[in-house]
Amino acid sequence: MIQFILFKIDRCNMGVEGPSGKSYTFLNPFSYLMVRRAGLLTSISRDFVVSYDGISLLWARNFLSSGVVSRASFDDTSIAPAVFMWAKSLELKVGIVGSSMDTICRARQIIFEKYGIEVVECVDGYFSLTSEPAILKRFKACDLVICSLGSPKQELFLMKLRDQGWVGNGYTCGGYFDQLAAADGGDYYPRLMNKLNLRWAYRLYKEPRRLSKRYFLEYPLGLCAFFLDRARGAYRDDAARIANIVVHDLDEAISAQVNTLPEIDRADKKKAS
Repeated sequence: MIQFILFKIDRCNMGVEGPSGKSYTFLNPFSYLMVRRAGLLTSISRDFVVSYDGISLLWARNFLSSGVVSRASFDDTSIAPAVFMWAKSLELKVGIVGSSMDTICRARQIIFEKYGIEVVECVDGYFSLTSEPAILKRFKACDLVICSLGSPKQELFLMKLRDQGWVGNGYTCGGYFDQLAAADGGDYYPRLMNKLNLRWAYRLYKEPRRLSKRYFLEYPLGLCAFFLDRARGAYRDDAARIANIVVHDLDEAISAQVNTLPEIDRADKKKAS
């Protein structure tokens, strides 16, 4: 049975009818280390709904904390399809930022082809600091912003957007747009690698030069920093805030959440499974 990540989101906390939306980020040992070095741990735990993408960091978190949580990430193995479907059903204005110009433009096209969403703002991740204010002003008109700038830049971008009074929902997504474009909208990870939580190994196989240092040096450092910070109380998360990310079977999600999930054609469902 295919697993489907379901966000318990309604119009209010999507920032459509309520006074403000939320910012979501998904940590692995590397991104944890990056936000820690940037001095953003307090801001991240206060201003973001934090979930865990890296399996090793997730295990560490569940070992040290009460309230077991599941892995979540903004990609096609996790919540991205659900978020895009909600965006379509609520006719949200979507903006995407990050990656190279070719990659982000291809991702924009794939999002339209898969979900019927016309992305209203699309900016690559190589903008200058002098152009950032104008870019933030443009994205302030979006209901949903998906940010692929790498940590800590993607968290900082959403924080700056929020500081300007933006009331939409924001998601960090790491290298999602690169994966989406590389797979041409299909599955980036082989099914078995995804099932066994070996996505990191597949990425290392695909990009050994770029990721070897990250996985063999910075991941262990990030895990050590996480254990140290939890031991001395420098970082805490709130299980109640991340417990709204629930794993459901696809059938259960459709039948139990008919008021919030857009209708899914049976033929599409069979194709997905």
